[in-house]
Amino acid sequence: MKKIELETIIRLCDAHIPYHNPKVLKLAISIGKSLHPNIVVIDEWIDFYSLSKFDKDPRRKLELQQDLDTTAFWLYELRKAFPTQRIIMLESNHDKRLRKYLRSKAEELDGLRCLTLESLLSLNVSSIEYVKNFFFRKILFKHGSIIRNQSGYTARGERDKEGTSGNSGHTHRMGCHFKTLRGGEYVWVEGGCLCDPLQAEYIDGTADWQHGLTGFDFIKGTNRFYPFMIPIIKNKAVFGKRLYHL
Repeated sequence: MKKIELETIIRLCDAHIPYHNPKVLKLAISIGKSLHPNIVVIDEWIDFYSLSKFDKDPRRKLELQQDLDTTAFWLYELRKAFPTQRIIMLESNHDKRLRKYLRSKAEELDGLRCLTLESLLSLNVSSIEYVKNFFFRKILFKHGSIIRNQSGYTARGERDKEGTSGNSGHTHRMGCHFKTLRGGEYVWVEGGCLCDPLQAEYIDGTADWQHGLTGFDFIKGTNRFYPFMIPIIKNKAVFGKRLYHL
């Protein structure tokens, strides 16, 4: 067996703070830390519930600052766990709630730098990059815009749409789709979620969501990549013959 040097990227998506599952989020960060990644990709960590256009619980409408503070705390915990790694936050549909609210309710304030997501979450303090999409080697990391009703179906839709290999969130499901064409082998991975389905007030019945984190290992100096998924089931995970739990 030949020992090789790897570059690893992990993906922690859809925490939807304050509707996150603290135990799952803490465990996902701990698992990710043990993998010694080079890059950490995150997205949709804040829900922006109070800025949503949908019907809202009036008791929650005025808690935006608390939600921002809680998100900033978890971003601090993330940076503490990964002090030297590159951390990249991807733009998501929930992030856009902030911009849409300002442009529809307070357009005069839309241009203020202090009201951008980067400023409100102090991303510069944590040295977290904020981008729409992120490409590494042949893998596209994006939040995602397609939702289909079965695990893996969305992965297929995103791969067909983008024409490349990649990783997305948005569906709160874990899944994977492989495709071999004349031009090469492709894969797309759905990233699961880190939120609490019991707090999803818009779900009637059981939420078809899965907790977990995903990632890719790249053989250093090449374009070869290998995807992995780590499901978190009942606050536990098994990966690499190791049991993770809190």
